[in-house]
Amino acid sequence: MSQLWLERERSGSSERIAALRVQRVARSRAHCRRGDPPERRGRRSFRGSGRSGKVVLDELDAHESFRYRFAADDGSCTRWHTAVAAAWIAEGGVLSS
Repeated sequence: MSQLWLERERSGSSERIAALRVQRVARSRAHCRRGDPPERRGRRSFRGSGRSGKVVLDELDAHESFRYRFAADDGSCTRWHTAVAAAWIAEGGVLSS
């Protein structure tokens, strides 16, 4: 895998946003399924690829709903996730969703 991006669907349209490479943090054993042999832990999903990426979405509107997944040039991808953008209110530092 040499390229990684985020696929986002919102308001009926799709777009691909390039992901920046980031240093991967080692996962603790608590995230592994009990009974899995060590060689199988972390290989069940896209996360097991050993590479991580980061995408910043600046242009979302407060309370906007969208779907996203990470995809790579080798054809692998995560499952689709649904999210709602939070709203930041400067007065008092309150985060609402």
